[in-house]
Amino acid sequence: MSSYILDAIKKAEHEHDIVQLIDNDLEKKKRTFFSRFWFWIIVILVMINILSFTVFF
Repeated sequence: MSSYILDAIKKAEHEHDIVQLIDNDLEKKKRTFFSRFWFWIIVILVMINILSFTVFF
């Protein structure tokens, strides 16, 4: 009987580890997307700023 309990605990721990690994991967992808997003927003704003200075001065 205790073997069944130990097997169930090991299976639950294994499933928990897999879910945690997937969650960490999704969180990493989310952070990467937002950091790229803000990088390109800043690049575009700087380019607009440079163009506006060259056109008006």
